[in-house]
Amino acid sequence: MGHVVTLVALLAFAGPDKAEGHSPSPRLERTFSLGDVRGPVDKTGVAGRIDHMTYDTATKRLFIACVANGTLEVIDLDKGTHAGTIAGLRGPQGVAVSGRSVYVTTGDDGLLHPFDTRTLVAGTPVAVGDDADNVRVARDGTIWVSFGGNGPGGLASFEGSTLARIKTFNLPRMPEGFQLHSTRAAIFANLPAGKRSAADGSVIGLKRPDGERLWERTFSGRAGNFPMSLDSANDRLFIVTRKPARLISMSARDGAILGEVACPPESDDLFFDARSGLVAVIGGGSLPTLNDPGGAGASLDLFAIDGLGRPSRLCGSPLPPHSRTGTLVADRQRIYVAVPMTRDRPAEVREYRLPD
Repeated sequence: MGHVVTLVALLAFAGPDKAEGHSPSPRLERTFSLGDVRGPVDKTGVAGRIDHMTYDTATKRLFIACVANGTLEVIDLDKGTHAGTIAGLRGPQGVAVSGRSVYVTTGDDGLLHPFDTRTLVAGTPVAVGDDADNVRVARDGTIWVSFGGNGPGGLASFEGSTLARIKTFNLPRMPEGFQLHSTRAAIFANLPAGKRSAADGSVIGLKRPDGERLWERTFSGRAGNFPMSLDSANDRLFIVTRKPARLISMSARDGAILGEVACPPESDDLFFDARSGLVAVIGGGSLPTLNDPGGAGASLDLFAIDGLGRPSRLCGSPLPPHSRTGTLVADRQRIYVAVPMTRDRPAEVREYRLPD
Protein backbone atom coordinates (compact mmCIF):
# COMPACT_ATOMS: atom_id res chain seq x y z
CA MET A 1 0.00 0.00 0.00
CA GLY A 2 1.34 3.44 -0.84
CA HIS A 3 1.79 6.47 1.36
CA VAL A 4 -0.76 9.25 1.06
CA VAL A 5 -1.75 12.30 3.05
CA THR A 6 -5.39 12.92 3.84
CA LEU A 7 -6.78 16.33 4.76
CA VAL A 8 -9.24 16.11 7.61
CA ALA A 9 -11.78 18.74 8.65
CA LEU A 10 -13.05 18.00 12.13
CA LEU A 11 -14.67 20.09 14.82
CA ALA A 12 -12.52 20.28 17.93
CA PHE A 13 -13.67 17.89 20.63
CA ALA A 14 -14.47 19.93 23.70
CA GLY A 15 -13.18 17.95 26.68
CA PRO A 16 -14.21 18.65 30.28
CA ASP A 17 -12.52 21.63 31.86
CA LYS A 18 -11.10 21.30 35.33
CA ALA A 19 -9.38 24.65 35.44
CA GLU A 20 -10.97 27.91 34.22
CA GLY A 21 -13.62 28.05 31.49
CA HIS A 22 -13.22 25.92 28.40
CA SER A 23 -10.18 25.40 26.21
CA PRO A 24 -10.26 24.24 22.59
CA SER A 25 -8.94 20.70 22.22
CA PRO A 26 -6.17 19.69 19.81
CA ARG A 27 -7.66 19.63 16.30
CA LEU A 28 -6.90 16.87 13.81
CA GLU A 29 -5.79 18.48 10.52
CA ARG A 30 -3.97 15.86 8.43
CA THR A 31 -3.21 12.16 8.42
CA PHE A 32 -0.16 10.64 6.73
CA SER A 33 -0.58 7.01 5.76
CA LEU A 34 2.23 4.59 6.60
CA GLY A 35 0.67 1.75 4.69
CA ASP A 36 3.87 -0.30 4.47
CA VAL A 37 4.56 -0.14 8.21
CA ARG A 38 3.53 -3.42 9.73
CA GLY A 39 5.38 -5.74 12.05
CA PRO A 40 4.54 -8.52 14.52
CA VAL A 41 2.87 -8.29 17.91
CA ASP A 42 5.50 -7.35 20.50
CA LYS A 43 5.80 -8.00 24.25
CA THR A 44 3.13 -5.39 25.00
CA GLY A 45 0.62 -7.21 22.79
CA VAL A 46 0.52 -4.33 20.28
CA ALA A 47 0.94 -5.19 16.58
CA GLY A 48 3.17 -2.97 14.45
CA ARG A 49 4.20 -0.77 17.35
CA ILE A 50 5.75 2.59 16.43
CA ASP A 51 8.26 4.25 18.76
CA HIS A 52 9.59 7.81 18.89
CA MET A 53 9.85 10.48 16.19
CA THR A 54 11.55 13.84 15.67
CA TYR A 55 11.41 16.86 13.36
CA ASP A 56 14.19 18.50 11.36
CA THR A 57 13.65 22.25 10.99
CA ALA A 58 16.11 22.49 8.07
CA THR A 59 14.50 19.90 5.78
CA LYS A 60 10.96 20.17 7.22
CA ARG A 61 11.00 16.40 7.59
CA LEU A 62 9.52 14.13 10.22
CA PHE A 63 11.57 11.00 11.09
CA ILE A 64 9.59 8.11 12.62
CA ALA A 65 11.19 5.07 14.31
CA CYS A 66 8.96 2.10 13.44
CA VAL A 67 10.28 -0.42 15.94
CA ALA A 68 8.25 -3.47 14.93
CA ASN A 69 8.70 -2.80 11.20
CA GLY A 70 12.47 -2.29 11.47
CA THR A 71 12.38 1.00 9.52
CA LEU A 72 12.86 4.73 9.85
CA GLU A 73 10.10 6.42 7.88
CA VAL A 74 10.46 9.98 6.57
CA ILE A 75 7.63 12.44 5.87
CA ASP A 76 8.06 15.84 4.19
CA LEU A 77 5.62 18.06 6.07
CA ASP A 78 5.73 20.97 3.61
CA LYS A 79 4.92 18.72 0.65
CA GLY A 80 2.68 16.39 2.62
CA THR A 81 4.38 13.34 1.11
CA HIS A 82 6.35 10.30 2.15
CA ALA A 83 10.03 11.15 1.53
CA GLY A 84 11.80 7.83 2.07
CA THR A 85 12.41 4.72 4.14
CA ILE A 86 15.54 3.40 5.83
CA ALA A 87 15.05 -0.34 6.19
CA GLY A 88 16.89 -3.19 7.88
CA LEU A 89 17.15 -1.59 11.32
CA ARG A 90 17.05 -3.93 14.32
CA GLY A 91 14.41 -2.44 16.57
CA PRO A 92 14.66 1.32 15.95
CA GLN A 93 13.55 3.22 19.05
CA GLY A 94 15.00 6.68 19.69
CA VAL A 95 15.63 9.37 17.09
CA ALA A 96 17.07 12.91 17.15
CA VAL A 97 18.44 15.44 14.66
CA SER A 98 21.60 17.51 14.91
CA GLY A 99 23.00 19.44 11.96
CA ARG A 100 22.74 17.34 8.80
CA SER A 101 22.45 14.05 10.69
CA VAL A 102 19.54 12.12 12.11
CA TYR A 103 20.61 9.71 14.85
CA VAL A 104 18.67 6.48 15.40
CA THR A 105 19.10 3.92 18.17
CA THR A 106 18.38 0.24 17.62
CA GLY A 107 17.50 -1.66 20.76
CA ASP A 108 18.01 -5.17 19.43
CA ASP A 109 21.73 -4.66 18.75
CA GLY A 110 22.46 -1.69 21.01
CA LEU A 111 23.75 0.65 18.28
CA LEU A 112 23.53 4.36 17.44
CA HIS A 113 23.23 5.01 13.68
CA PRO A 114 23.86 8.33 11.88
CA PHE A 115 22.09 9.10 8.58
CA ASP A 116 22.17 12.17 6.36
CA THR A 117 18.88 14.03 6.78
CA ARG A 118 18.66 14.86 3.04
CA THR A 119 20.10 11.83 1.24
CA LEU A 120 19.42 9.24 3.99
CA VAL A 121 22.93 7.86 3.36
CA ALA A 122 24.19 5.88 6.35
CA GLY A 123 27.27 6.71 8.38
CA THR A 124 29.16 4.31 10.62
CA PRO A 125 27.17 3.14 13.67
CA VAL A 126 28.69 2.93 17.14
CA ALA A 127 27.95 0.63 20.08
CA VAL A 128 25.97 2.09 22.97
CA GLY A 129 24.78 -0.79 25.17
CA ASP A 130 21.86 -3.17 25.64
CA ASP A 131 18.50 -1.83 24.47
CA ALA A 132 19.83 1.54 23.24
CA ASP A 133 16.79 3.76 23.48
CA ASN A 134 16.17 7.50 23.83
CA VAL A 135 18.42 10.08 22.13
CA ARG A 136 18.90 13.73 23.14
CA VAL A 137 21.21 16.40 21.70
CA ALA A 138 22.83 18.92 24.07
CA ARG A 139 23.31 22.56 23.11
CA ASP A 140 27.02 21.89 22.49
CA GLY A 141 26.16 19.13 20.00
CA THR A 142 26.94 16.21 22.30
CA ILE A 143 24.70 13.18 21.68
CA TRP A 144 23.27 11.47 24.78
CA VAL A 145 21.70 7.99 24.69
CA SER A 146 20.01 5.84 27.34
CA PHE A 147 20.56 2.07 27.53
CA GLY A 148 20.24 -0.91 29.84
CA GLY A 149 17.57 -3.47 28.95
CA ASN A 150 16.41 -5.51 31.95
CA GLY A 151 19.62 -5.12 33.95
CA PRO A 152 21.67 -2.15 35.12
CA GLY A 153 21.67 0.75 32.70
CA GLY A 154 23.08 4.16 32.09
CA LEU A 155 23.51 7.24 29.94
CA ALA A 156 26.27 7.46 27.32
CA SER A 157 27.52 10.62 25.61
CA PHE A 158 29.12 10.87 22.15
CA GLU A 159 30.93 13.62 20.27
CA GLY A 160 28.50 14.91 17.64
CA SER A 161 30.66 14.83 14.50
CA THR A 162 32.75 11.70 15.12
CA LEU A 163 30.48 9.75 17.50
CA ALA A 164 33.54 9.08 19.66
CA ARG A 165 32.34 7.99 23.08
CA ILE A 166 32.93 10.68 25.70
CA LYS A 167 31.53 9.37 28.97
CA THR A 168 29.18 6.81 30.51
CA PHE A 169 27.07 7.38 33.62
CA ASN A 170 26.28 3.94 35.09
CA LEU A 171 22.89 3.65 36.79
CA PRO A 172 21.19 0.82 38.72
CA ARG A 173 18.39 0.55 36.15
CA MET A 174 17.68 1.59 32.58
CA PRO A 175 16.57 5.22 32.15
CA GLU A 176 13.28 5.04 30.24
CA GLY A 177 13.14 8.79 29.71
CA PHE A 178 15.62 11.59 30.28
CA GLN A 179 16.08 15.30 29.62
CA LEU A 180 18.99 17.75 29.42
CA HIS A 181 18.66 21.14 31.09
CA SER A 182 19.11 23.89 28.51
CA THR A 183 20.93 26.38 30.77
CA ARG A 184 22.33 24.34 33.65
CA ALA A 185 24.80 21.45 33.59
CA ALA A 186 22.17 18.94 34.68
CA ILE A 187 20.58 15.79 33.31
CA PHE A 188 17.45 14.11 34.66
CA ALA A 189 16.39 10.48 34.20
CA ASN A 190 13.36 8.29 34.89
CA LEU A 191 14.31 5.00 36.58
CA PRO A 192 11.26 2.72 36.77
CA ALA A 193 11.73 -0.52 38.70
CA GLY A 194 11.28 -2.46 35.44
CA LYS A 195 9.54 -2.31 32.08
CA ARG A 196 6.38 -3.91 33.44
CA SER A 197 7.05 -3.73 37.17
CA ALA A 198 4.41 -2.47 39.60
CA ALA A 199 7.09 -1.43 42.09
CA ASP A 200 7.78 2.23 42.82
CA GLY A 201 9.88 4.14 40.31
CA SER A 202 12.29 7.00 40.92
CA VAL A 203 13.72 10.08 39.22
CA ILE A 204 17.36 11.11 39.48
CA GLY A 205 19.15 14.40 38.83
CA LEU A 206 22.81 14.29 37.79
CA LYS A 207 25.43 16.92 37.15
CA ARG A 208 27.14 17.14 33.81
CA PRO A 209 29.80 16.30 32.82
CA ASP A 210 30.96 14.21 35.81
CA GLY A 211 27.71 12.44 36.76
CA GLU A 212 27.63 13.70 40.35
CA ARG A 213 24.27 12.88 41.91
CA LEU A 214 22.27 16.04 42.64
CA TRP A 215 19.16 14.37 44.06
CA GLU A 216 16.91 11.31 43.75
CA ARG A 217 13.18 11.08 44.37
CA THR A 218 11.32 7.78 44.80
CA PHE A 219 7.59 7.81 44.13
CA SER A 220 5.16 6.24 46.57
CA GLY A 221 2.66 3.92 44.90
CA ARG A 222 3.66 5.17 41.44
CA ALA A 223 5.21 2.79 38.91
CA GLY A 224 6.11 2.76 35.22
CA ASN A 225 7.52 6.30 35.00
CA PHE A 226 8.58 6.28 31.33
CA PRO A 227 8.15 9.65 29.56
CA MET A 228 9.64 12.91 30.82
CA SER A 229 9.56 16.54 29.70
CA LEU A 230 11.29 19.64 31.04
CA ASP A 231 10.52 23.32 31.47
CA SER A 232 14.08 24.62 31.84
CA ALA A 233 13.04 28.26 32.32
CA ASN A 234 11.00 27.42 35.43
CA ASP A 235 13.09 24.42 36.55
CA ARG A 236 10.15 22.00 36.37
CA LEU A 237 10.09 18.37 35.33
CA PHE A 238 6.98 16.61 34.09
CA ILE A 239 6.73 12.84 34.53
CA VAL A 240 4.02 10.36 33.60
CA THR A 241 3.58 7.11 35.52
CA ARG A 242 1.56 4.23 34.12
CA LYS A 243 0.51 2.44 37.33
CA PRO A 244 -1.61 4.45 37.99
CA ALA A 245 -1.72 6.86 35.04
CA ARG A 246 -0.65 10.17 36.57
CA LEU A 247 1.01 13.36 35.36
CA ILE A 248 3.44 14.48 38.08
CA SER A 249 5.10 17.91 38.24
CA MET A 250 8.44 18.14 40.05
CA SER A 251 11.08 20.72 40.90
CA ALA A 252 14.20 20.22 38.79
CA ARG A 253 16.19 21.85 41.58
CA ASP A 254 15.61 19.26 44.29
CA GLY A 255 13.05 16.72 43.03
CA ALA A 256 10.22 18.01 45.22
CA ILE A 257 6.78 16.96 43.96
CA LEU A 258 4.72 20.05 43.11
CA GLY A 259 1.46 18.37 42.13
CA GLU A 260 -0.13 15.55 40.16
CA VAL A 261 -3.30 14.70 38.27
CA ALA A 262 -4.82 11.75 36.39
CA CYS A 263 -3.84 11.46 32.70
CA PRO A 264 -4.39 9.06 29.76
CA PRO A 265 -3.10 5.51 30.31
CA GLU A 266 0.04 3.95 28.78
CA SER A 267 1.77 7.16 27.74
CA ASP A 268 5.20 6.99 26.14
CA ASP A 269 5.56 10.67 25.21
CA LEU A 270 4.69 14.00 26.79
CA PHE A 271 5.77 17.52 25.91
CA PHE A 272 6.04 20.96 27.47
CA ASP A 273 5.10 23.74 25.06
CA ALA A 274 7.00 26.88 26.11
CA ARG A 275 4.83 29.08 23.85
CA SER A 276 1.56 28.28 25.63
CA GLY A 277 2.90 26.94 28.94
CA LEU A 278 0.82 23.78 28.44
CA VAL A 279 1.83 20.15 28.88
CA ALA A 280 0.60 17.60 26.30
CA VAL A 281 0.33 13.90 27.17
CA ILE A 282 -0.09 11.21 24.51
CA GLY A 283 -1.71 8.12 26.04
CA GLY A 284 -2.33 4.94 24.05
CA GLY A 285 -5.00 3.45 26.27
CA SER A 286 -5.06 0.14 28.09
CA LEU A 287 -2.79 -2.68 26.90
CA PRO A 288 -4.27 -5.77 25.22
CA THR A 289 -5.15 -8.80 27.31
CA LEU A 290 -6.17 -12.32 26.33
CA ASN A 291 -9.82 -11.42 25.77
CA ASP A 292 -9.59 -7.66 25.24
CA PRO A 293 -7.80 -5.81 22.39
CA GLY A 294 -7.15 -2.89 24.75
CA GLY A 295 -6.80 0.75 23.82
CA ALA A 296 -9.56 2.13 26.05
CA GLY A 297 -8.79 5.65 27.17
CA ALA A 298 -6.39 6.56 24.35
CA SER A 299 -6.21 10.35 24.18
CA LEU A 300 -4.11 13.44 23.51
CA ASP A 301 -4.70 15.59 26.60
CA LEU A 302 -3.59 19.13 27.44
CA PHE A 303 -2.79 20.32 30.97
CA ALA A 304 -2.34 23.81 32.41
CA ILE A 305 0.42 24.46 34.95
CA ASP A 306 -0.27 27.07 37.61
CA GLY A 307 2.24 29.43 39.24
CA LEU A 308 3.14 26.81 41.86
CA GLY A 309 3.78 24.16 39.22
CA ARG A 310 0.57 22.21 39.82
CA PRO A 311 -1.05 20.56 36.75
CA SER A 312 -4.75 20.51 35.91
CA ARG A 313 -6.44 18.96 32.88
CA LEU A 314 -7.88 21.38 30.34
CA CYS A 315 -9.15 19.22 27.49
CA GLY A 316 -8.41 16.27 25.26
CA SER A 317 -8.95 14.64 21.88
CA PRO A 318 -9.55 10.88 21.63
CA LEU A 319 -6.95 8.81 19.79
CA PRO A 320 -7.04 5.42 18.06
CA PRO A 321 -5.95 2.58 20.37
CA HIS A 322 -2.24 2.26 21.25
CA SER A 323 -1.25 5.68 19.85
CA ARG A 324 1.20 6.55 22.60
CA THR A 325 4.18 8.24 20.90
CA GLY A 326 4.72 11.42 18.90
CA THR A 327 6.54 14.73 18.82
CA LEU A 328 5.86 18.41 19.41
CA VAL A 329 6.87 20.76 16.58
CA ALA A 330 6.68 24.11 18.34
CA ASP A 331 7.32 26.34 15.32
CA ARG A 332 4.36 24.75 13.52
CA GLN A 333 2.16 24.69 16.63
CA ARG A 334 1.50 21.02 15.94
CA ILE A 335 1.77 17.66 17.67
CA TYR A 336 2.31 14.56 15.53
CA VAL A 337 1.02 11.24 16.87
CA ALA A 338 2.05 7.76 15.70
CA VAL A 339 -0.92 5.43 15.14
CA PRO A 340 -0.08 1.72 14.74
CA MET A 341 -1.88 -0.53 12.29
CA THR A 342 -4.98 -2.56 13.00
CA ARG A 343 -6.68 -5.27 10.95
CA ASP A 344 -8.99 -2.59 9.53
CA ARG A 345 -6.63 0.37 9.10
CA PRO A 346 -3.01 0.89 8.03
CA ALA A 347 -0.51 2.68 10.27
CA GLU A 348 -0.48 6.46 10.07
CA VAL A 349 0.81 9.67 11.57
CA ARG A 350 -1.78 12.21 12.69
CA GLU A 351 -1.18 15.95 12.76
CA TYR A 352 -2.96 17.87 15.53
CA ARG A 353 -3.05 21.65 15.79
CA LEU A 354 -2.62 23.04 19.29
CA PRO A 355 -5.01 25.75 20.55
CA ASP A 356 -3.97 29.34 19.74
